[in-house]
Amino acid sequence: MKKCNYENYPLLSSCRENNIEIVRLLIDYANKNNIILELNGKNVRYLFFFLACEKNNIKLIGLLIDYATKNNIILKLNEINKNGYYPLLLACYENNIEIFQSLIDYTNKDNYVLEINEKNNNGVYSLLCTYTNNNIEIFQLLIDYAYKYNIILELNKKDKYEYIPLYWACTNNNSEIVKLFIDYANKNEIILEMNETKNINDNLLIISYNNNYIDIDIFHLLIDYVRDYPLIGACSNNNSEMVQLLIYYANNYYANKNKIILEINKKDNNGGDYPLHLAFYDNNIEIIQLLIDYANKNNIILEFNEKNELNENPILIAIKRNKNLKMIQLLMEYMEYTNEKKKIILKLEKKGYRRYF
Repeated sequence: MKKCNYENYPLLSSCRENNIEIVRLLIDYANKNNIILELNGKNVRYLFFFLACEKNNIKLIGLLIDYATKNNIILKLNEINKNGYYPLLLACYENNIEIFQSLIDYTNKDNYVLEINEKNNNGVYSLLCTYTNNNIEIFQLLIDYAYKYNIILELNKKDKYEYIPLYWACTNNNSEIVKLFIDYANKNEIILEMNETKNINDNLLIISYNNNYIDIDIFHLLIDYVRDYPLIGACSNNNSEMVQLLIYYANNYYANKNKIILEINKKDNNGGDYPLHLAFYDNNIEIIQLLIDYANKNNIILEFNEKNELNENPILIAIKRNKNLKMIQLLMEYMEYTNEKKKIILKLEKKGYRRYF
């Protein structure tokens, strides 16, 4: 079957016309005459972008995949077109779970790994499409596929409007997707960048707090996420703005009449650091002051004698690493304030301090 001057030939033209009967006749003819149809030619690759997904013709896709399998043709399903689309992305974009599943099933047979994180020219990528389309089934398939091939889904990748996928899941009021998203983030130790927006009013916590159209279940999921995890992450990332935002919500939101109390003395699992520890490491006086103010307001005694796995506590870090007099002064003032309520002794007598004074 010869190509014409425009690099078209009967099979491609038939697919463009979405005519499955002619495609079937051409395949039968090729089989009877021992002709191998070229499915990965320069122009044929557009077949799977715009016919598999835009045409939404699962029968046509199945026919072509069957032909490729029987003739040991490996379809190049990670090829992109001039707009940056690849087959899996178009299946997500068109919200077609049948085609999505067909592409995965085909590649699983040969352990051919599909691209799932790449953006197109407009900043659209597979995960983002599942949220804008509100499709939890495709999202679950993406998660399962990512686990199978040890791929980490990029949860904080922004679209052209500078929104992360979680923003669209929340504004679509799909609590199931939001829960799945947060569970995946926690399982893979990903800190969700809920405050990384071009406009502070687009922050998910602010939206959920100030607007009635956000589903109450989503509101609780976001608040639970704030309460249980991100403070240590915000301090670890030296993010004063996020620490301030978390404290604001902890102070102003009441769930079932029980005030949220941030676990400001909770250690992380990588080194035994806690928020105050990390703030001293980063020489971040703003975060230190925020933590002290929050502790005082909520009658919490900040832990400053506890050491991490490097055998360092905040006062030792300030003296040994940063030599920051203002941080030491803040800590002393805090101890003086708390001593009015509870006797706090800074343990300077332990081995390792004396040589720094």
